[in-house]
Amino acid sequence: MTAQAGQTLSHYRLIEKIGEGGMGVVWRALDKKLGREVALKILPDAVSRDAERLARFEREARLLAALSHPNIVTVFSVEEDSGTRFITMELVQGRSLATMISEAGIPLGRLFELAIPLADAVAAAHKQGVIHRDLKPANVQVSDEQRVKVLDFGLAKLRNETAAGDRATEAPTRTATAEGIVLGTAAYMSPEQAEGKPADPRSDVFSLGIMLYEMSTGELPFKGDTPVSTITSILRDTPVSVTDLNPALPRHLGRIIKRCLHKDPTRRYQSALELRNELEELKAELDSGEPFAPGASPTDRRRGGWKIVLAAGLGAAVVVAALWTLGTILQEEAPATTTGPPRGVSFQRLTETAGHEIEPSLSPDGKWFVYMSDATGGGDVYLQAVGGSNPINLTADCAERDAEPAFSPDGERIAFRSEREGGGIFVMGRTGESVRRITDTGYRPAWSPDGTEIAFATKGFDDPRLSPGPSELWVVEVASGETRLVAEADAQQPHWSPSARRLAYWGLRPGSG
Repeated sequence: MTAQAGQTLSHYRLIEKIGEGGMGVVWRALDKKLGREVALKILPDAVSRDAERLARFEREARLLAALSHPNIVTVFSVEEDSGTRFITMELVQGRSLATMISEAGIPLGRLFELAIPLADAVAAAHKQGVIHRDLKPANVQVSDEQRVKVLDFGLAKLRNETAAGDRATEAPTRTATAEGIVLGTAAYMSPEQAEGKPADPRSDVFSLGIMLYEMSTGELPFKGDTPVSTITSILRDTPVSVTDLNPALPRHLGRIIKRCLHKDPTRRYQSALELRNELEELKAELDSGEPFAPGASPTDRRRGGWKIVLAAGLGAAVVVAALWTLGTILQEEAPATTTGPPRGVSFQRLTETAGHEIEPSLSPDGKWFVYMSDATGGGDVYLQAVGGSNPINLTADCAERDAEPAFSPDGERIAFRSEREGGGIFVMGRTGESVRRITDTGYRPAWSPDGTEIAFATKGFDDPRLSPGPSELWVVEVASGETRLVAEADAQQPHWSPSARRLAYWGLRPGSG
């Protein structure tokens, strides 16, 4: 039917059209029996004659009626009048989330006020076995009382739908080709939806990640001129971190969003409940003033800011500790007067694989780190994004032990100790390419500040009690392989000063320890 304002369906008088989509037209209407305004969703005649879409419409009503949550729109009834089918539901007076996202995104405090109840609503739906499959800002309404309401479960399906009758009416997600249409919105689809694979709760988590990205930055993580090019971006591209687009955001929020947007569903949060919990914990940290809070003052930034230091544990995890230092502390010309540590120090676990994970080295930009793991047996060098969960084995092609990795000052090369070819110091590209031997001996490679030289020791023991004898200190020129002896006295684990004029190390003096 072609509905008009003032028209009556059963005992509902249509007032004004407030929305329209593929599954129907939504009107603000007056329930004349109860004297209240409702939202009334009418199924168009063309759709009502389509058995598949009619079944989806009726399923939406059943799903919504089964959900009782303060952040999910309430369904009142499913009715029919003279062949016109419609649903009546709670009328949410307010604004769509889509209209609230500016070019710069949403302020952080407001973001948490919206994102946490949104994730909680989706978690409640997941608990009932309901997957939304079309989460996007346009399907989230914020009432005049500032309550978040998730709308339009028209593309949802029961996760455990097994009855033959249900399967016969289920409309699988298909990409936009000549043979099918997109069920869902291309810019907010998960990779598995885009490929026509079955959706599960992790698909909604991916869509929530896209919404969080847009709320944080004002931009979509995956873009294209057409639905097909947008889907291609979802399947292929890795989006820029939200903290790169908006440095004022807390780094942990960037990690939360990145995990939501992992293309491998097993790497995402496994439910919206996990995501909600992470958001709540981060908000609590920020409210308490812990170091992950955004917006360090300009004075703090001038004084040196947060320095990231990596530590390691056996059979446990590589962790990041944020330690306060003054920029002048490392200058040799004049020592600085420090004001002491901050009130809080935060630790975050970065790795969770089995075995020992030791000898970490952070890239200069703080976005990547390398470390040695014996998870595969002898020892390999792994590369991983800070906050990521997908380590890359850079030395998987070598059966010999590879260890002691060190990032170059420009972040493009990694020096490491290897037992291959009889042992020595090797250099490779950041992603493991172009492996080159530069010495036939050496341990604990340390780059000079300009990246032209590497200092190393001829022995490699961490514990002075186990040292087999004196270790010499050498420096090798990376380009030519030319070496020079620096110290014949016992010297282990060298480290350059910022000026490159000094080398720090530890060693044993005969007779004195």
